[in-house]
Amino acid sequence: MSAAHPNLLNSAWSQRIAHAKAVWRELTRDELLWSGGDALRLANLVRERYGLSRRDAEQQVKSFLQDLDASDVH
Repeated sequence: MSAAHPNLLNSAWSQRIAHAKAVWRELTRDELLWSGGDALRLANLVRERYGLSRRDAEQQVKSFLQDLDASDVH
């Protein structure tokens, strides 16, 4: 898993936090802002908060980011 998702800039990420919050309700807005859309940071937050394995957390984040990319295609 790459450390940062190439299509998410910090400014774009702040606009997508509501989507992330809908998926991971136990993460706070501040935590999501802190992650900056960085896949590794986000996976670590998900892993810690939900007690998932690293692999499962990374897969959730990867799927989430792919879904965001797909929704951006017009």
